Amino acid sequence: MLAVGMGRDKGASMVHRLGWSSMVESIESIGSAVLEQLPVIGGLAIIENAHEETALLKGLPGPEIPESETQLLERARDYMPFLPVDQLDLCVVLEMGKNYSGTGMDTNVIGRLRLQGIPEPAEPAIQYLAVLDLSEASHGNATGFGLADFTTERLVEKIDYEATYLNCLTSGGPVRAAVPMTLPTDEALFEAVWRALKPESISEVRLLIVNNTLHLEELWVAEALLKEVSDREGIEAVGEPLPLEFDSKGQIVV
Repeated sequence: MLAVGMGRDKGASMVHRLGWSSMVESIESIGSAVLEQLPVIGGLAIIENAHEETALLKGLPGPEIPESETQLLERARDYMPFLPVDQLDLCVVLEMGKNYSGTGMDTNVIGRLRLQGIPEPAEPAIQYLAVLDLSEASHGNATGFGLADFTTERLVEKIDYEATYLNCLTSGGPVRAAVPMTLPTDEALFEAVWRALKPESISEVRLLIVNNTLHLEELWVAEALLKEVSDREGIEAVGEPLPLEFDSKGQIVV
């Protein structure tokens, strides 16, 4: 907030103009300069848990902000939601949206950034990512759907391109607004992924389906992942194995 927020739109444009490859250094140096030159009394650090609820509030005197924020960042990472497996052939996000993440799908959860000059995370490693729908609360802003490899016409028809492009151009990540391979229905999307993966058997595909990247309390896993997921502490496997089913419109039934 000191590096970008203090300058409002001009500050944001200046920081992003420096490029994502130097973002960390830029924010640190600009923030330090602000603390040296302006009478910053202090700040209020807010850490949220995996349910987007406030988990910690801490007041920080101005001079202590840089060091304390570094420590609090590590604590915030411990609260972040995450997928129960690190290697996937296919991850399907039923709905993306600005109400779930600023990038529509949390980049920490899906392991994708697609920002020039920034290396991609090593984990989770998802071969193909599909997103099926856009939340109503996003009002057409599909920022981040370019992080996916496959999507549906249902999602694309809801996009407000002006809002989406503005968001991605301001942040310097235009590829996040790129249109993924678009299929008419969910069923057609799965068929396209099978053709891309070319598995010897569908039962071998490491598939995970999530409602969105914020609410990961319940998710669907393929049988190929069942034992691996069940062996993880704090995870319970419930229900019986069921085949993938689609309704008369070709939408997935979950």
